[in-house]
Amino acid sequence: MERILIVEDDSFFREVFTDLLQEEGYRVEVAASGEEALEMIAGREYHLVVTDLVMRDVSGLDILSAVKRQDPAVAVIMVTGHANVETAIYALKNGAADYLIKPINHDEFRHIVAHCMEQRRLMEENLELKGLLSLFQVSQNIANCLELERIYPL
Repeated sequence: MERILIVEDDSFFREVFTDLLQEEGYRVEVAASGEEALEMIAGREYHLVVTDLVMRDVSGLDILSAVKRQDPAVAVIMVTGHANVETAIYALKNGAADYLIKPINHDEFRHIVAHCMEQRRLMEENLELKGLLSLFQVSQNIANCLELERIYPL
């Protein structure tokens, strides 16, 4: 089951995000502060992080940086009530999957999360297939060598 971290210092939005994602069947963990989130990110693996941009202790941009340093494959959705074009551009250029403005559209939020999860699944599948392809190529080389030995005994 995919694990999602919600980083939100506002209890109302924290509950809204949690309820929406749990209804979709995701395993949700919450951090009420940026500091708490940094500790959780350092100790656990997440498939997706949804973080508020403006918090009292740590910025959502700091959360984005920490997540991407630990695992660049983890999608990060930035959510804010303080929309700013420069910040949105900065977040997206630094790896945020999306940038949403509160109050969020619930259907849009669900769609974005599902899209992030699908991207993650496809990336993992791609890596697995690349590994299998390498194994196949090695097996094929061995088979070719054995065939040559059969045709031209030493």
